Amino acid sequence: MEGLKHLKVHTTDVAGVWDVTLPLLLNHQAAKRERDSIVTTLLGKFPFLALYSSLDWPAERELWWSFPTATDILSTLESLYEGGWALFFFDRNPAGLAATIDVVPTDGNGVLKLCNSIGSRAAIVSWFDDREWIVADQTDSKSANR
Repeated sequence: MEGLKHLKVHTTDVAGVWDVTLPLLLNHQAAKRERDSIVTTLLGKFPFLALYSSLDWPAERELWWSFPTATDILSTLESLYEGGWALFFFDRNPAGLAATIDVVPTDGNGVLKLCNSIGSRAAIVSWFDDREWIVADQTDSKSANR
């Protein structure tokens, strides 16, 4: 999480987990490019993806897994624009992943536990306004001595 100038990045009390927030208006586009760089950096480590999305509308509730590719993930995330999703990074193909997630965790420990339960090495969880992300990387050097 080094070298990010436009995003607000805060370490948490959980090793390998950060809270990342978009600024309100100033340098918003530059900050979005930095968020894209977080995704591409994790993709460089873990080339396989699984996206869990919850679309929560008043009349319906649909939960689903999809498996975007590295070439289309940034446009896929942009199309979600609302947040309420979790992107998991794997070092192996997670095809067939069908775990049911009752609630996507919004705390570092919960995100890491969920990663462990599905075999993910890293994750990005987006809050419903897509302004705040929780980024977890289990291979970060800080998390090696947990």
